[in-house]
Amino acid sequence: MADAKDPADFFRDMLGQWERASNEIVGKMLQTSEFSRGMNNATTVSLKLQQAMHEQMTRFLAAANMPSREEVASLGAGMRALDERLARIEAMLIAATGGKPAAPDRPRPPRTRKPAPKA
Repeated sequence: MADAKDPADFFRDMLGQWERASNEIVGKMLQTSEFSRGMNNATTVSLKLQQAMHEQMTRFLAAANMPSREEVASLGAGMRALDERLARIEAMLIAATGGKPAAPDRPRPPRTRKPAPKA
Protein backbone atom coordinates (compact mmCIF):
# COMPACT_ATOMS: atom_id res chain seq x y z
CA MET A 1 0.00 0.00 0.00
CA ALA A 2 2.99 2.29 0.24
CA ASP A 3 3.06 2.47 -3.60
CA ALA A 4 -0.58 3.52 -3.89
CA LYS A 5 -0.78 6.91 -5.51
CA ASP A 6 -3.30 9.44 -4.49
CA PRO A 7 -6.12 9.43 -7.09
CA ALA A 8 -5.97 13.24 -7.12
CA ASP A 9 -2.30 13.15 -8.27
CA PHE A 10 -3.34 11.84 -11.68
CA PHE A 11 -5.90 14.61 -11.97
CA ARG A 12 -3.40 17.30 -10.88
CA ASP A 13 -0.81 16.07 -13.41
CA MET A 14 -3.38 16.02 -16.18
CA LEU A 15 -4.58 19.50 -15.25
CA GLY A 16 -1.00 20.82 -15.23
CA GLN A 17 -0.31 19.36 -18.67
CA TRP A 18 -3.55 20.82 -20.01
CA GLU A 19 -2.67 24.27 -18.60
CA ARG A 20 0.81 24.19 -20.14
CA ALA A 21 -0.56 23.13 -23.54
CA SER A 22 -3.36 25.69 -23.53
CA ASN A 23 -1.00 28.48 -22.41
CA GLU A 24 1.36 27.62 -25.27
CA ILE A 25 -1.42 27.57 -27.86
CA VAL A 26 -3.04 30.77 -26.62
CA GLY A 27 0.35 32.50 -26.35
CA LYS A 28 1.09 31.71 -29.99
CA MET A 29 -2.38 32.84 -31.02
CA LEU A 30 -2.05 36.18 -29.20
CA GLN A 31 1.19 36.92 -31.07
CA THR A 32 -0.40 36.70 -34.52
CA SER A 33 -1.25 39.81 -36.50
CA GLU A 34 -4.71 38.43 -37.32
CA PHE A 35 -5.59 38.36 -33.64
CA SER A 36 -4.32 41.93 -33.20
CA ARG A 37 -6.39 43.15 -36.14
CA GLY A 38 -9.44 41.29 -34.86
CA MET A 39 -9.13 42.81 -31.39
CA ASN A 40 -8.58 46.26 -32.91
CA ASN A 41 -11.71 45.87 -35.03
CA ALA A 42 -13.73 44.63 -32.05
CA THR A 43 -12.60 47.60 -29.95
CA THR A 44 -13.44 50.03 -32.76
CA VAL A 45 -16.90 48.54 -33.20
CA SER A 46 -17.51 48.68 -29.45
CA LEU A 47 -16.49 52.34 -29.25
CA LYS A 48 -18.63 53.28 -32.26
CA LEU A 49 -21.58 51.44 -30.72
CA GLN A 50 -21.13 53.31 -27.44
CA GLN A 51 -20.94 56.64 -29.26
CA ALA A 52 -24.07 55.88 -31.31
CA MET A 53 -25.92 54.83 -28.15
CA HIS A 54 -24.86 58.04 -26.40
CA GLU A 55 -26.05 60.18 -29.34
CA GLN A 56 -29.34 58.29 -29.55
CA MET A 57 -29.96 58.68 -25.81
CA THR A 58 -29.18 62.40 -26.02
CA ARG A 59 -31.71 62.78 -28.87
CA PHE A 60 -34.30 60.77 -26.92
CA LEU A 61 -33.85 62.90 -23.78
CA ALA A 62 -34.08 66.10 -25.85
CA ALA A 63 -37.31 64.86 -27.45
CA ALA A 64 -38.70 64.03 -24.00
CA ASN A 65 -37.67 67.48 -22.74
CA MET A 66 -35.37 65.96 -20.13
CA PRO A 67 -31.82 67.00 -19.25
CA SER A 68 -28.90 65.00 -20.58
CA ARG A 69 -26.11 63.63 -18.42
CA GLU A 70 -23.85 66.56 -19.26
CA GLU A 71 -26.56 69.06 -18.33
CA VAL A 72 -27.17 67.37 -14.98
CA ALA A 73 -23.42 67.31 -14.32
CA SER A 74 -23.13 71.02 -15.11
CA LEU A 75 -26.06 71.75 -12.78
CA GLY A 76 -24.30 69.80 -10.03
CA ALA A 77 -21.08 71.74 -10.62
CA GLY A 78 -23.02 75.00 -10.41
CA MET A 79 -24.63 73.92 -7.13
CA ARG A 80 -21.21 73.01 -5.68
CA ALA A 81 -19.90 76.44 -6.67
CA LEU A 82 -22.89 78.11 -4.99
CA ASP A 83 -22.36 76.05 -1.83
CA GLU A 84 -18.70 77.04 -1.72
CA ARG A 85 -19.57 80.73 -2.16
CA LEU A 86 -22.21 80.50 0.57
CA ALA A 87 -19.71 78.84 2.92
CA ARG A 88 -17.22 81.67 2.27
CA ILE A 89 -19.90 84.29 2.97
CA GLU A 90 -20.86 82.53 6.21
CA ALA A 91 -17.23 82.40 7.27
CA MET A 92 -16.84 86.12 6.54
CA LEU A 93 -19.98 86.94 8.55
CA ILE A 94 -18.76 84.86 11.49
CA ALA A 95 -15.39 86.62 11.35
CA ALA A 96 -17.11 90.02 11.13
CA THR A 97 -19.34 89.35 14.15
CA GLY A 98 -16.33 88.25 16.16
CA GLY A 99 -16.92 84.65 16.98
CA LYS A 100 -19.64 82.12 17.17
CA PRO A 101 -22.54 82.14 14.78
CA ALA A 102 -25.72 83.36 16.43
CA ALA A 103 -28.38 80.73 16.82
CA PRO A 104 -31.49 81.83 14.96
CA ASP A 105 -34.38 82.70 17.25
CA ARG A 106 -37.23 80.53 16.19
CA PRO A 107 -40.73 81.51 17.11
CA ARG A 108 -42.36 78.97 19.35
CA PRO A 109 -45.86 77.79 18.64
CA PRO A 110 -48.52 79.33 20.85
CA ARG A 111 -49.58 77.31 23.90
CA THR A 112 -53.25 76.83 23.34
CA ARG A 113 -53.85 73.66 25.29
CA LYS A 114 -54.76 74.01 28.91
CA PRO A 115 -54.13 71.27 31.43
CA ALA A 116 -57.17 69.19 32.26
CA PRO A 117 -58.86 70.23 35.52
CA LYS A 118 -58.28 67.87 38.43
CA ALA A 119 -61.35 65.95 39.46
